[in-house]
Amino acid sequence: MSMEPLLRTLSLSNILVLWANLLQEGKVVLACSNNETSALLVPIAEALLALLFPLEWQGIYVPVLPNHHSILDVLDAPVPY
Repeated sequence: MSMEPLLRTLSLSNILVLWANLLQEGKVVLACSNNETSALLVPIAEALLALLFPLEWQGIYVPVLPNHHSILDVLDAPVPY
């Protein structure tokens, strides 16, 4: 698992905030505004999950959602993601 996309894209302080949130089983949504960085979303999400080792994420994990109004139903789910 390469950490390069994560370390290249986010600052250390943002990575630590995300990591702490994941350890507390909080909700995390990764989003981007352009197509160039959208290809990095899955590698970044996978790298964040790898940072949990030896723990494993038990919540819902959907690496990519369509850009559609139905996404709100998924984001309103009462479970960590």
